[in-house]
Amino acid sequence: MLYYIARRYAAQHLAAKAEEKYNAFQAAYKTDPLGQDLPLLMGAMYLQPDPKLKDPDKATKYFTEAATLFPNTKVAATAVLMQAQAMIQLKRYDEALKVLDETLAKKPAKELAVDAEFYRASIFAETGKTADAVAAYKKVRDTYPGTPQAEQSHFQVGQLLSGSDAKAAVGELQSFVVKFPKSDLVPPAIFALGGAQNVTGQKDAALATFKDLAAKFPTSAPAPFAFFERAKILNASQKLDECMAVMREFIKGYANDPSVFQAYDFIAQIHTSQGRDAEAIATYDEFVGKHARDPNAAKALHKASTLWKKHTDAQGPYLAIEEAKRVEWRKGVEKSTAAAERVLTDFPDSPEVAQALQILLEVQRLQLTVKLKTEAEVEKYFGDLAAKFGGNPGTKAKIIFTLAAYTFEKDKAKAVQQMATAYKPDLKFAPEDLDLYGLALIDGKKYDEAIAVYQKLAKDYPLPAGGGSRDVQEAQAIALAGEGKAMQEKGDKAGGGAKFSELEKLYAWSPKMLEVNYGIALDLHEKKQDEDAVTRLLAVIKAPKATAELRAKSMLLLGKIHEANRRFAEAIDNYVKISVYYSAIKPIAAEGLWLGGQLLERQATGEIPMPTPAPKPVVKPKATPAKK
Repeated sequence: MLYYIARRYAAQHLAAKAEEKYNAFQAAYKTDPLGQDLPLLMGAMYLQPDPKLKDPDKATKYFTEAATLFPNTKVAATAVLMQAQAMIQLKRYDEALKVLDETLAKKPAKELAVDAEFYRASIFAETGKTADAVAAYKKVRDTYPGTPQAEQSHFQVGQLLSGSDAKAAVGELQSFVVKFPKSDLVPPAIFALGGAQNVTGQKDAALATFKDLAAKFPTSAPAPFAFFERAKILNASQKLDECMAVMREFIKGYANDPSVFQAYDFIAQIHTSQGRDAEAIATYDEFVGKHARDPNAAKALHKASTLWKKHTDAQGPYLAIEEAKRVEWRKGVEKSTAAAERVLTDFPDSPEVAQALQILLEVQRLQLTVKLKTEAEVEKYFGDLAAKFGGNPGTKAKIIFTLAAYTFEKDKAKAVQQMATAYKPDLKFAPEDLDLYGLALIDGKKYDEAIAVYQKLAKDYPLPAGGGSRDVQEAQAIALAGEGKAMQEKGDKAGGGAKFSELEKLYAWSPKMLEVNYGIALDLHEKKQDEDAVTRLLAVIKAPKATAELRAKSMLLLGKIHEANRRFAEAIDNYVKISVYYSAIKPIAAEGLWLGGQLLERQATGEIPMPTPAPKPVVKPKATPAKK
C-alpha cells in the first residue's frame, strides 16, 4: 500500500506527500524488489519543467539511490541514464559524459545504449562541439535504425550542419524528409533546408522550399516564418513587388498571427525606401483599422505620425512656399498630431507614448517658428493634454516632462521643477527628456541623481541581440554620454573617460559624440595628452550641430590648454573671443574675459612674454624700365 500510494503522489507531482510516503516505504522495505522503480519515479518528478517543482539536484539523489539499492539490474542502468539527464540540466557536462561512458563500457541492452549514445551527442551539441556532435548523432542514426533516437539524430545532423557546412546540410535534410515523410520533424527540417539552400546560393530552390513548407504544413510552427524568409530573399534581390506580394499572402492567411504587424511594417518600409510615403502611411492605417486593439497599433500610429511629420518638412519653409504647399504643410501637421495623440488616447501605457510626445513637441515648435502659434498657446496645448490624462498619472507625468522640455528653453529653473515633480523611476520617458533632466541635475551638482537617471535610461531601452534599432542605439549613446559627464563632473575622471571611450567605440555616429569629444578632451588634458585634446576640441568648435554652450566650453578649455603649454597669445585669443562669439553664455564668457585679462596684465608687467609681432613684408621698389 505504501508503494502504490507513493507512486500515485509522484505521478500527480504532489512532492511533499510523495516524499512522506516514499520515506515511510524506505524505512520499512528499503531493498524490497517491489520498490525498484520508486526512486526513478521520484527523481523523474523533479525533472519536470514546472519551475516550482524542477530540482535536478534532488532528482540526482534519487537516481543515485536507485543504482545503489539495486545494482546490476535494469533499474540501475536506467537510473544512471536519468542521472546523466539531470546532470545535463545542471550543466555538469563532464560528469554526465563520465557516467555515460562508464555505462556504455558495460555493454548495456540496446534500449539503454541508444539513450546513452543520444545523450552524449546532445552534450556535444549543447557545448558547441559541433563536429563531435555530428559524428555522435551519425553513430546513433546508423547503429540503431528504426528507433525514435535514430530519427531525431538524423534530423539533428542536418540542423547542426546547416550552421557549419550548409552544402552538406542540404543533402542530409533532403534525405531526412524522404526517409521520414510522416515525422513531426519534417516542417522544421524543410525550414532548415530552405535556409541551407539560401546560404549556398540556391535562391530559387530556397524560395520553392519555403513556399512548399507553407503550402503543405500551413499550421506548423515554422510555416509563418517561411513567408518572411521568402520576403528577405526577394528583398535582397530587389524584387520588391514580389516581396510585398508574399507579405500580402501572409497577411491574408495568418491575419491573427502575432507577426502580422511585421508583415505590414515590411511592406511599409519598402514603400518608404522607394519614396512612396503616402503608400507607407496607408499601410500603417490599414493595420490600425483591422487591428485597433493590438498593442502593435501604437507602433503603427507612431510610424504614421513620423511620416506625416516628414511630409510636412518636405514642403519646405512655410513662409517661403506657395499656398498649395502650405495646404499640404498644414495637412501634415494635423495628421501627424492626430496620429500621435491617438497613441496617447488608445495606448496610454505603451512604450510608444514617449516617442509620440516628442513628435507632438516638434510639431508644436514648427507652428511656433512660423508664427501659427504663440508660446502661450503651445504651453496651453500641453497643459490641456496633461489635464486630459488626470486619471492616468503615468501618462500625465510623461506629458509634463514634454512640457518641461519646451519650458527649459526660456525658464530653466521652472522646467527643472516641473521635471522633478513629474519624474517617477518606474515610468518610461523619452530619451531626450531624460537627457534634459539628467543634464539639469548635473548643472545643479546632483551627480548621483543624474547617474541614476542615465542608468534608468539604459535599462528602459535595452539593446537586444543583433544591435537593435537606431532609436535604441541612440538611447544607449545618450545614457553613456550622460553618465560619463556626471561621473566626470563628480570628480571621477577615469570613470567618465571610460564611458566616453565606450560610446566612441560603439556609437561613433551619434550626435552625442560632440559632447563626448569635449569630455574626452577634458580627460586627455588631465593626463597631459594635450595635442590629442586640442584636435578633439577643434572638431567640436567647428561642428555646426554643437550647441553654443558646448562650443563656448570647448573654447575655454582650449584656452586653458594653450596657457598650460605657455602658448599665451593663443590662450588670450581663445579667452577673449568667447565673449564675442557666445556672449549669451554669460558664465563662460565672463570666465574667458577674466582669464584673458589676467594674461594681458601679466604680459604688461613682463611676467610672460609679449607676442612677437609678425615681420612686415619688404616692399621692393619697382624697377624703372630702360628707355629705348
